[in-house]
Amino acid sequence: MVMQEQAPKGKARKPRFRDQRGHFERVLSDWRRVRSYCLLALTAIIVVLTLLDGIASGIHKQLPGPMSRHRDSMAVAISFVHYGFWDGYASFRLVNKVLKEAGLSVQAQDLQRVGATHYFQVMQNPELLSRAIAAAVALENPAADGLFFMQDEKGMAIVFILAFLIFGTNIKSLFYLYILLFSLSLAVAYLTFRRRTEVLFFFLTFACMHYAVMFIIPEMPQLDVNLIQGNRYLGILCMIPMFHVMLLLLHRVPPTVWSVTGAVLQVLLLLLIFNARVATLWQAIAIYGLGGAAWFIFITATVRWRPANAEHAGPRAVRRLPAWPLAVLTIGMVALWVHHQTGFHAHFYEPTGQQGRLFWHNLITALHNNPERTARYGIPANMPEYDDQVSYLLFDRELERRGESRDAYLIADRDWPYRTTEAHLDFRKDSYDRVLRDVFIRTAIDDPTYFLNSFLVYQPVTAIRTIFSEDLFKWRYLVVLPIAVLLVL
Repeated sequence: MVMQEQAPKGKARKPRFRDQRGHFERVLSDWRRVRSYCLLALTAIIVVLTLLDGIASGIHKQLPGPMSRHRDSMAVAISFVHYGFWDGYASFRLVNKVLKEAGLSVQAQDLQRVGATHYFQVMQNPELLSRAIAAAVALENPAADGLFFMQDEKGMAIVFILAFLIFGTNIKSLFYLYILLFSLSLAVAYLTFRRRTEVLFFFLTFACMHYAVMFIIPEMPQLDVNLIQGNRYLGILCMIPMFHVMLLLLHRVPPTVWSVTGAVLQVLLLLLIFNARVATLWQAIAIYGLGGAAWFIFITATVRWRPANAEHAGPRAVRRLPAWPLAVLTIGMVALWVHHQTGFHAHFYEPTGQQGRLFWHNLITALHNNPERTARYGIPANMPEYDDQVSYLLFDRELERRGESRDAYLIADRDWPYRTTEAHLDFRKDSYDRVLRDVFIRTAIDDPTYFLNSFLVYQPVTAIRTIFSEDLFKWRYLVVLPIAVLLVL
């Protein structure tokens, strides 16, 4: 009888332990949920602060550089939004002409007309910019002078079209669209990874760094009007989508309706930026590289540690590999390629309309960031290391050595004043860049010591000095805000 009475008592203790364990798990789950909400709230505060401080600093009222690329993209957007015209990134020539004559030009007579001495002054003057846009949208017969065909980075026009459609045709729209896309990308990432506190903390850290970068970019050496919403810095807007897809791979997130929808939205943002800035394609390469590494590791581990009695363990493991995010990205990349093959005006498929990006030009400039350049290559000592004139000088010398004429490398049409200061600088970029490629390779082979010193010594030293210069390294943005966020956490 004693044992019969004690047995129920012993059995009754187990549910009590399970109840305590369940209570602990519920408390832990609630605490994780609170932490997630706190991280979300802090990130939202940082984004709002980014918007408000960006407006307070006035960067939303400026046109970023390169000037001609943004001007011509605006012309395509105005032709579409206000005049209902779309023909594969072509614009009405009169729209471009009005913007050019309103001061968005490298020609002295256009700048004098608006009382400026440099086009930077126009790009940073909200009144002149508003006047230029107002004139461009008020044309009675915009098609009277035919079509204008912009050069590289034509996809920036789509960004301006979205900005003008959502926020109106004004210069502030580009900054507002940037913040909107950044916010939506963060929101999609938070909803997808809402149960992973470490991922949410990572995105909060990125938001803090993004806030700092927004104010550091304008402090960079004044070679152009540098703003975070500009074409050159669109890669920053790609970072959240890139990390989102990478984290789907690393965490092996299953393909649910929401996870796939989030991935599709992030890939659409990637495609928008890839189309507008070719240099950002490295981020797609990074995603594929991570995916390839993950497949290699998983397959290698499965084959090496597969149990002897599990003949089909390998195929089952392969089926569990995170392939679907790469499939979503691949479908998007194929669609972008098809767009580039079929979506442009016929002019852009002609030899004179095919303008590639300058690659070797930039490498040549970096190659001769070397104190021995004057003694070895006769480059004037007073010519800045970053100046395009370095490449132009070496290009002319190479043509002289070959016995070729510069005219063979020029576009030579009536639109050169839209692109450059002088007709003899209006190069066909693909042909021009191939000449500099030969110069670069020959220098690397003939003078390896100079080559290695430039890229392994002087170029890194210059980068470090620039980053930590008094004008660029801003403690207020780089340190104070992250520390404040960490204290709150």
